Amino acid sequence: PPEAAAETPAAEPAPAPEPAPAPQPGRLGFATAAFHVNERDAVLMADVIRVDGTDGVVGVYWRTVASNALDGSDYEGQDWQRLELADGEIGTRIFVPLVNDGLPEVPESFFIELGRPDGGATIGPVVRAEVRIVDDDPSPGAR
Repeated sequence: PPEAAAETPAAEPAPAPEPAPAPQPGRLGFATAAFHVNERDAVLMADVIRVDGTDGVVGVYWRTVASNALDGSDYEGQDWQRLELADGEIGTRIFVPLVNDGLPEVPESFFIELGRPDGGATIGPVVRAEVRIVDDDPSPGAR
């Protein structure tokens, strides 16, 4: 009689590969909710930080918003400018030129704000910051 063919056990399937972790582009925001500058400083330097991930190229737009400091008289306002952070980059800086008007004044303020993130990033928690300009000009009676 023909010999019965030996049954070979079925090979176990290879385990499925682990899925790649989802990219973490991060969250962008200002390092602080308030910046203080002296009127004699030439420029405001405001740090924008990236937390909760640094995967990929991301961007965010920023602008200045007037308050009692006047665009053109106290600082040079900016309308939606784009910042870009490279893969792995954890922060960047924006620059707003200040105007030293030579007039004695009370402290004045304007705001900087972030919006319209891209590249998968989100924004927060600090997306709007106050910039306080402290006057450096002596009052007329102080001379």
